[in-house]
Amino acid sequence: MTVSVNFTEADTDSQYYLDRRYNNNSSGRLRGNYNPRGGRSGFTRGRGGLQHRSGVNTQIDKKCYVCSKTGCWSTNHTLEERKRSKAQYITHCAITGEQMEFSTFLVAYEGKKSTNQAFLHHVTGEDVYRCKEPITPATQFLIEDRYSRITYQGILPDTGASNVSTAGKEQFLALQTEDPTVTLDTSTAGNASVQFGKGSVTTSIGTAHVSTQIGKIKFEVLNAPTPFLLCLKDMDRLHVYFNNTTDQLVQGKATFPVIRKWGHPWFHLSKAERARVFLTETELRRLHRRFGHPAVERLIRLLKRAGHEDVDERLLREIQTFCHHCQAHDPAPRRFKFRLKDDREFNFEILVDVMYLSGKPVLHVIDSATTFNGARFLPSMSAKDTWEALRLLWIDTYQGPPDIVTHDAGTNFASVEFRSEAKIMGITCKQVPTEAHWSIGKVERYHAPLRRAYEILRTELDTGTSDAAVLQMAVKAVNDTAGPDGLVPTLLVFGAYPRISMDSPPSPSITHRAEAIQKAMRALRKAAAEHAVSNALGTRNGPTTDGVLSLPLQSEVMVWREKNGWQGPYRVIDMKDHDVTVDMINGPTTFRSTVVKPYYRDLTTAIDGADQGTGGSPTTDEAIADEPPLPVPPAEATQAAQPRKRGRPPGSKNKPKVQYLSKKEEDDYALAVKLRNDGVINVPGAPFEASDQKEIDDLVGRGVFSFELFDPTLHGGYRIFKSRMVREVKGKTMVPYEKSRLVVQGYNDEGKHEILTQSPTIQRASQRLILALAPALLDEGMVVELRDITQAYPQAQTELFRTVLAHLPKELITKYPEGTIIRVIKPLYGIAEAGVHWFATYQGHHCKELDMATSTYDPCLLITNGRREAFGIVGLQTDDTLAIGTPAFSGAEDAALQKANFRAKPKERLSKEVSLEFNGCTLTLRGDTILLTQKGQGAKIEIIDPKAANRAQKYMEQRARGAYIASICQPEASFDLSAAAQIQQPKDTEYVKLNRRLQWQSESIQRGLRYVPLDLATAKLVVFTDGSFANNQDLSSQLGYLLILANESSRQDSTFDIRGNVIHWSSTKCKRVTRSVLASETYGMVSGVDIAIAILTTLKMITGRLGLPPIPLIVCTDSYSLYECLVKLGTTAEKRLMIDIMALRQSYERREITEIRWINGEDNPADAFTKATPNRALERFIESNKLSIRVEGSVQRPTE
Repeated sequence: MTVSVNFTEADTDSQYYLDRRYNNNSSGRLRGNYNPRGGRSGFTRGRGGLQHRSGVNTQIDKKCYVCSKTGCWSTNHTLEERKRSKAQYITHCAITGEQMEFSTFLVAYEGKKSTNQAFLHHVTGEDVYRCKEPITPATQFLIEDRYSRITYQGILPDTGASNVSTAGKEQFLALQTEDPTVTLDTSTAGNASVQFGKGSVTTSIGTAHVSTQIGKIKFEVLNAPTPFLLCLKDMDRLHVYFNNTTDQLVQGKATFPVIRKWGHPWFHLSKAERARVFLTETELRRLHRRFGHPAVERLIRLLKRAGHEDVDERLLREIQTFCHHCQAHDPAPRRFKFRLKDDREFNFEILVDVMYLSGKPVLHVIDSATTFNGARFLPSMSAKDTWEALRLLWIDTYQGPPDIVTHDAGTNFASVEFRSEAKIMGITCKQVPTEAHWSIGKVERYHAPLRRAYEILRTELDTGTSDAAVLQMAVKAVNDTAGPDGLVPTLLVFGAYPRISMDSPPSPSITHRAEAIQKAMRALRKAAAEHAVSNALGTRNGPTTDGVLSLPLQSEVMVWREKNGWQGPYRVIDMKDHDVTVDMINGPTTFRSTVVKPYYRDLTTAIDGADQGTGGSPTTDEAIADEPPLPVPPAEATQAAQPRKRGRPPGSKNKPKVQYLSKKEEDDYALAVKLRNDGVINVPGAPFEASDQKEIDDLVGRGVFSFELFDPTLHGGYRIFKSRMVREVKGKTMVPYEKSRLVVQGYNDEGKHEILTQSPTIQRASQRLILALAPALLDEGMVVELRDITQAYPQAQTELFRTVLAHLPKELITKYPEGTIIRVIKPLYGIAEAGVHWFATYQGHHCKELDMATSTYDPCLLITNGRREAFGIVGLQTDDTLAIGTPAFSGAEDAALQKANFRAKPKERLSKEVSLEFNGCTLTLRGDTILLTQKGQGAKIEIIDPKAANRAQKYMEQRARGAYIASICQPEASFDLSAAAQIQQPKDTEYVKLNRRLQWQSESIQRGLRYVPLDLATAKLVVFTDGSFANNQDLSSQLGYLLILANESSRQDSTFDIRGNVIHWSSTKCKRVTRSVLASETYGMVSGVDIAIAILTTLKMITGRLGLPPIPLIVCTDSYSLYECLVKLGTTAEKRLMIDIMALRQSYERREITEIRWINGEDNPADAFTKATPNRALERFIESNKLSIRVEGSVQRPTE
């Protein structure tokens, strides 16, 4: 027993935890003083006996534990001798009760060999054994000794001191070390007295005169840990003031740089710090411009030759990165030159392009695998004529339609008409990005030989031969002669050389042709592979585009155009693989990532106007010539940048507007662009432009917010939030359309702490309770329906109780006068309390208009109060409503919804053809059974790579995803995922365990819960509970229970069968200390019975409305000791455990628990929630909704 006693009532300021004494009357295994952190802190075993730790033990006091000789250590002895000494120590500990580790004991008993500090003393000059005098009184403690005699920090101006400049003794000695000419005049000791704050008065010990850049200053030296403090009187005398905006001391026309350390300004620094000050950032920017924007390496070489050895290369590279002139005049980008391609056959992929011969367009086609050519004149450049020419030239002439048609960004190929015709024939159109013509370089290279052959033939033949015939001759000549590594394309396609004269060999047979084709293709692939490997080894590295591909959407980039160089900046609107789509003036355009680079803006530093300093001011013409025009941020994403005048843009409103998008928003925006390019979405305007305007007009018309001009007197005291549009493509599986939603960005809302913001949603147990009753109620003519409210939050009928202001989203900035803001009147998405307003509106609507009451444990579970004919149960999940009821209740709900003017989609009714999606799960009706499965998270489960760098992050993500699915419809996985959630730093074994469970879940995506019809008049609520004592890694207990609504049938052999539906389950780590198996079993039963009684009271409400008898509660456990404690008058020595047992016993005696049964452990389905290798009772029940349970003990009691 520990007692704290106060002996005195001294002043609290002088009490340093010395006003109490601790008396320890405990005895036993801990002897000496007990340290709450573990171990023994009072005494240690010394040489020859017990010594107090506070004593000073010198090296002479230490002896060897083995031989008891001074100057010897146990490490000098043999292993056998040390083992005998260790055994002797263990025996001693068993007798005395000491618990110190043997290695720790040896260090305390023998000490350590002395460490030679000669080298440290030679280098630093410090005496490590010297006892340093404290620089502060015992009542003061410094975290960092900044103002010591080792380092001189400088002089601190603008300190607030009015009359006397002072310096601490230690800092004076540090300055004297750097400048021996500074001396201390002790004759003036006592002339000044200084008091810092509420401390005592300190008298000076002398005077020192220090020469600085601004003049000579007299300092009164104090015996205090303070720096050199320059007073206001001396600053007035020297005509100096401190400009904190530029960090300079100003003395007339002269300025002196000041640096900031620890939040204070300093000048007259130490020699080491002054030696590092050379060129400022402003001067480096000026040099970068004056020398014509040179490369960083060239500028560094020049500055080093000029004596500036300490040039910051990183800063110069940053200046070049953010320089608009350097970004706009970068050299042409490099491109990807190599790509490993699969072996292809003839007509798998063709490359198409348009060239001009004799001033007329020609469709040129070449096979990617064999380089076989084809060409035909086009009547026009329309998509229809291009497609007809391709059919006549290739598709209807040779093998048929190819798998892939690769083309450039020409309008005739990229048109919807051309793509639609190709899609009908099963052809995939692949468009290469803009400025990436090398991707179809094969057809580009074959333009030259085809043009050369055509021109020669056209010259030699008379004018009577048509251009089409000449073109066909040229194509034939190219196919018969030109080919890779001497392999003729005709041979590769037809397996034979063309016959030229009568002496040519006859045409080979089909068999010989096939053999020739195979041999020629092998030779072609070998030549292509050798050529690719040779070029890859002999070519410099390709470009790195990771920086471009990692950019978020709406980032600014520049693009390379062959005619005009780098153009932009433009906004990124989509990324896919190595293709980047940017929003240009003429609409979205796709480029290869190699011709795109990020655009950097530097608005953190001011643009150098007229150069200031000792060099004089340049003329206006010189200033303009120094700096090229810089772009101003574009007002719209589709407008190119325009040049601006010299100078920094005024105000923060000109800074680039950055909007971060989630991965889902990025995917939806990319999908919208794709659907518009494919012609699926034909709404005029830019992507989501029409849906944005529709959302704003709708909210304004319903009075959700109003527009006001900003008035500092009215709005100055309120925070103005940001707002943005959240965009999504709806109807992806049916008819896609664009949808926008205005969201207030209420991040870091301080006002939400003063109001209620918690909005309840339906519990999983309530949702499954509805489904457990649904099959039986469906047999009675009731229906299961789903109601989806459109834009729920703005439909709340209550107004906000506080003032919420927001800036206009960027979609509205140009449509309203400058300074217009939004006053939010009704709840809007993003506002903290919006969910509460909607819940109060929607729940109140059901309670008032439909005469419903909330359940006893879930405010989102509502039951009607009326007669059986209008019976209904409703579960609320924000804007979704799952309901089961009679046709009369369904009609009343429709009428009440129309009366309240709520906007909602048409109700969906569960049937064999129509499934419902509610709260992350899917409900499917199969016969008279309802199947509950997860909605879409199962497809996102991934197996974790234990060797990956991000494996810890993946462990958390996949564990959470698996636990989410398990909480919906896969109770078998609950224990493994609960155990994984307890691991903070997973090891390889934990990854293996989790991967095993994730693999099972990924293979069992369609596995869920089945709900069968029950006889509600004889139904029982059965609770199975279990607890495993100390089976977790931290030796805590695992608790589990399972709630089933079932019909029971008994047999003669002490076995009962149940057929029922799962309502709820749990597998959790026990947060209380369990000292026995009985404790873990008791805590598991307490958890299960608590939720069971809550659900039972709600079931009583339901059966009462339906005119059915109450449902009894049956509790089953496989613990004999717990069963004995509850049904008999047994007790336990654990007093806190007895409280829980008495509470359960009281519920049992009051008939809240109808019956308690002791069942066989192999038949307990709750076993799966507490063990890694459980019995298969839960698995059998989920598969068949049936289970046979052997009863080991039960009690018969008269029914009331």
